[in-house]
Amino acid sequence: MKQGKPPAWLIPISLLIAFVLDNVEIPEGIAAFRPEFLMLTVLLWTLLMPRSLGLITAWVVGLFMDVYYGTPMGQHALAYVLCAFFVIQFNEWLRNLQPVQQAILLLPVFILYEFTLFWIDGVSGQSTDWLWRWAPALTTPLMWPLATTLLDRVSSPSREE
Repeated sequence: MKQGKPPAWLIPISLLIAFVLDNVEIPEGIAAFRPEFLMLTVLLWTLLMPRSLGLITAWVVGLFMDVYYGTPMGQHALAYVLCAFFVIQFNEWLRNLQPVQQAILLLPVFILYEFTLFWIDGVSGQSTDWLWRWAPALTTPLMWPLATTLLDRVSSPSREE
């Protein structure tokens, strides 16, 4: 990922696109494997701008998800903040790696996200299907290199030669 400040419009637009991708209707057979686009986007911005878009942004987006999905208040907020915290803690190290390496090392973070949601669902008595819960933890890191490449292309000014 390139260093530098992205255009101001890119952050809210990317979060909105990720939200839409998380909620667009897809065939039931592949819906379980849908990556967590919003979580991926939040972590991507947290990695790029940990001081300005870290825990607070993760918490606000998580609360929005709780309201939207009608889940116990704070479920997504806690999961997002925990994951953002780990990305912030390892920020300097992660930024020096290639996107594929980052994706591999972020796999436990995406598993932590799904586990947090799974645990709170269990405590609150909500049933959940194993495939629906754990498949996104494996497919989301696969999208990381694509997301970082796309962000680099969109955020860097076009150069005419």
